[in-house]
Formats: sequence, structure tokens, C-alpha cells
Amino acid sequence: MAEVPGTVTIADRVIVRLAERAAADAARHGRVVDRPRARVQAQVAGRRARLQVETSTFWPEPVATAGDRIATSVRSELDRLARVRADHVEVTIVAVLTPPAAPRTVR
Repeated sequence: MAEVPGTVTIADRVIVRLAERAAADAARHGRVVDRPRARVQAQVAGRRARLQVETSTFWPEPVATAGDRIATSVRSELDRLARVRADHVEVTIVAVLTPPAAPRTVR
């Protein structure tokens, strides 16, 4: 079947990478640190997806709050960047990290 001119097909692995980046950025919650990272598994059908996300969060944010915020961010970014609707985003928090120490000023 010939593709319709003007359509863009996005590979499933691109959806996974976009979701991993969105989840990791949301998990950092504005902190400038290398971690946490996110791992995503996805089932993609056309412009719809079901995602399982594994990531970490920082203490003292409640795990449920972090999970909701991360899922919302993943949904929003997939829609904005790829026009893919995430029907289901399951977030598993695998670790709770201590926040990075604030930089010290030495005089």
C-alpha cells in the first residue's frame, strides 16, 4: 500500500526515547543533575500508546505525587512532540533519592 503524500511515520523507538526524556526531566523536577533516568516500555498502535515507565524521584516528594506529575508530563510531551496520545501511562518509582546538596559558598 502506498503512503499518502505529506504524512510522517514515527518509529516506535522514537516514541520510547521521547517518553524516556520526558519522564527523566519530570523526575528531576527542575534540578540540574544527571539522575534520575527513566526506562520506558511501550505498545504503540498508530497514534496511540500504552507506556510503562520506571524512574526515581527525590525525597521528600510523595511517590504518588511524583508518579502523577511524571505521567502527566509524558502524556503532554508525546502529544506535543509526536502527536501520539498516551492512553495509559503506568509509572513505577524504583528508588527515592536524596536531593543533591546545595552548592556551598566558601569565603
